[in-house]
Amino acid sequence: MGTLIVVNLVFTLIIVAVVVMVVRARKKKAEDWDGKGAPSFEQMQRMGKKMPTGEAMYAMSFPDLEPLFKPDQLLEWQAWYLARRKNKQIIRDGRRWHGEVVGFPDAATMSVKGEKDDPNSAELIVLQNQAGETLVEMVAEHRDDGSSTLSTDAGTFYIKPSADSKVRFTGTDRSFEWKGPGNWRFQTPVGGAPMQAQGGALQTESAPGSTGVGAGGVAAGVVAGAAVGVLAQQAWEARAAKQRAKEEQRAARLDTSY
Repeated sequence: MGTLIVVNLVFTLIIVAVVVMVVRARKKKAEDWDGKGAPSFEQMQRMGKKMPTGEAMYAMSFPDLEPLFKPDQLLEWQAWYLARRKNKQIIRDGRRWHGEVVGFPDAATMSVKGEKDDPNSAELIVLQNQAGETLVEMVAEHRDDGSSTLSTDAGTFYIKPSADSKVRFTGTDRSFEWKGPGNWRFQTPVGGAPMQAQGGALQTESAPGSTGVGAGGVAAGVVAGAAVGVLAQQAWEARAAKQRAKEEQRAARLDTSY
């Protein structure tokens, strides 16, 4: 009799645990992403549908860059930074500057280090948040034509407000060009052929001699949701794989057996 009670109790606890897990999963699907942890596939789909196609493509194809580097804010940062650089308000000896860093709302401090004898030398810029955590380290270079480059571990940003493509990014196997809000050009491993995004439409660039649909197989005028679904799935899987890798590294550091 006692054994039967224990078995029933264990069975009941298992059912309760499963119900709790299902409720939590459904709640996560129903809620918008709060910026903590990895968003669910459904959350990423909703994120994409709430923004123009180009911005959604950027968020899904470049999930490591989008939270910190937004093209319009990079233009604001460049104008702010160059103005202070011209007025000699940028200290290039590595000391931290506390206060607003225009273009990077999550940054609370900025340090700049460069050659003292060469004001045009490359500069190492380090941004940290309020908690003192490093957000990014990047090497900045500025040219007389009004352009700037920001080199990070992920690739290089090219910023030139007077150019047709005002902000460009080139990485190892992916790139984008930003001409203005809603006007993008992407090249990613998933997309195949380069893709153009304008407003709510997305299309691949047709190969020479072809018409209608490009090599990527996406017809002109595809609405944001259709394209974003595939990209969201890819980004979600990439984030899950990255999280697993972090957990394995953490477990390896904690493993004291030798």
